[in-house]
Amino acid sequence: MNKLNDAPQSDERIAKRATASNSRSERADRRTTENRETSDQLRLEERHAMLRDVNTLLPVPPEMPGYHHCWLTTTNNKDPLEQRFRLGYELVKPSEVPGFCLSSQKSGEATSDRIMVNEMVLAKIDFHLWESDMKHLHHDLPLEQLNALKNKVQIGEDGRGRKVGYTGGEFSGGVSDGYAQLGKVSSPTFAGVG
Repeated sequence: MNKLNDAPQSDERIAKRATASNSRSERADRRTTENRETSDQLRLEERHAMLRDVNTLLPVPPEMPGYHHCWLTTTNNKDPLEQRFRLGYELVKPSEVPGFCLSSQKSGEATSDRIMVNEMVLAKIDFHLWESDMKHLHHDLPLEQLNALKNKVQIGEDGRGRKVGYTGGEFSGGVSDGYAQLGKVSSPTFAGVG
C-alpha cells in the first residue's frame, strides 16, 4: 500500500524539479541574452533625479510664477527664520496655493498663516533673488577659492619632464598635474533646479 501512495507524490516531485530546472535555465539564458548595461549618461541622469528627489518626505508645492519654494526648519538655531526673512524669504500662506491640500499643523495646532509639515514651514523667495544667491554661493565663492588656490600653486617638473602644479614646500612627484585646468570654469546654469 505504501508504494501506491508514494507513486503519485514522487511523480509530482519529479515534475516540480523539472519545472524548477527549466526556470533556472531560462533565467540563465535571460542573463546572457539581455543587455543589462547602463550607459554612463543614464547613470548620471538617474543620479541627478535622486539628488532632485532628496526631500521626498516633504510634498512638492504647486508652482508660483516668479518665486522659488523651499522648506525651512523652525528648529535650527544656526539658521533661524528671522535670518531668512532678512534675506527676502516669506512664508507661503495656504490661500496662495489653493488646492494644495495639506494638514498645516505643528504639534497639533492648526495654523492659517503658514503651511507646515512637522517643524518644516513652506517659504518662497523672488526667483531672481534666489538665482543671484545661488550664483554667489555656488559659483562666485568657489571661483574665488579656486583663484586663491591657483595663486598658491607653483609649477615644477615630475621625473618624466612633465609640468605639474604643487602648493609650497618641496615638490613630490605626482602631487598634481591638473594645474592647467584650474580657472577654466564655465558659467553656471540652474536649469531644472527646483
